[in-house]
Amino acid sequence: TREFIFGKPSGFITRPAQFVTDGTDGRLFYVSVPGDLDEPGEWRLQAKVEVPGVGLFKTETCTFFVEPGIDDAPPC
Repeated sequence: TREFIFGKPSGFITRPAQFVTDGTDGRLFYVSVPGDLDEPGEWRLQAKVEVPGVGLFKTETCTFFVEPGIDDAPPC
């Protein structure tokens, strides 16, 4: 199992992660699709990898901000 866990202002969503190479470098990626980042505010992100027979591994949590879309932003 490889996934990204997004903590958005109203809850959590998970998305499947892919290895950048063969997985030995520990690097993962996910390409967001429209609707993923659907709430403005502070978000958190953590990656999780579960290797059968070995264990469950999680990254540190990072924080990022989603700004309102141009259609939702207040006037300047």
